[in-house]
Amino acid sequence: MTTPSVDRPGDRFGDPSGEPGPVTEIRVAAAAAAAARDTPGVAHLQPGLWALVHQLGNELWTRTTGRPRPDTAGVEVAVDGELVAIDVTLVTDGRRPAALVAGDVQRRVELAVRASCPMGPTRVAVHVADIALPG
Repeated sequence: MTTPSVDRPGDRFGDPSGEPGPVTEIRVAAAAAAAARDTPGVAHLQPGLWALVHQLGNELWTRTTGRPRPDTAGVEVAVDGELVAIDVTLVTDGRRPAALVAGDVQRRVELAVRASCPMGPTRVAVHVADIALPG
């Protein structure tokens, strides 16, 4: 677990220490969340318990950065040196097979993170929590 209130040397890309921090994790999660939401067949991302914990840090993030914290609910990122693991939990809209939607999300998330961050994901796992049947 990282402590967002502590300034760490790796909190900025390109830092010689190479130790990514909470800011890096949030940037990766924001890129992944946007790519997943834009994928056809995704009804919405499904936040888990960890997202509720993150809500407690929203005010701190806003005070520290001067910007609102990006909506990354449904996306968890773990950065450990050169390893970047991303988990996306979502609900499909039921119009396309869930496996196809999950595969598209996986590809789009990887491309979006590679395009927006200097480090690419080493693992992107997509979890379909539910299928919202078209009504």
